[in-house]
Amino acid sequence: MTRTANCPLSAAKAQILERLSAHGGARMSDLVDHLLGARSLRDLAASALAVSMAMRTDVGLGAADDFWNSSKTILLRWRDSSTKG
Repeated sequence: MTRTANCPLSAAKAQILERLSAHGGARMSDLVDHLLGARSLRDLAASALAVSMAMRTDVGLGAADDFWNSSKTILLRWRDSSTKG
């Protein structure tokens, strides 16, 4: 995989991690580790969904849903931009 192919993944991870840090929570480091382990945009989507489910008990349903919705928006934007280029 080339360096250019990794740019959308890295950018999406950074943006999703920024959204996660805005919500906080008791298990933040575990959730961050889960996101950082993703190797593709599809993998990152699955990780972000799992993180949002885990967040429900720490920060509540509303915040977890907000995180998932913003993650989906980020992932779709990067997926679309990577298929155009």
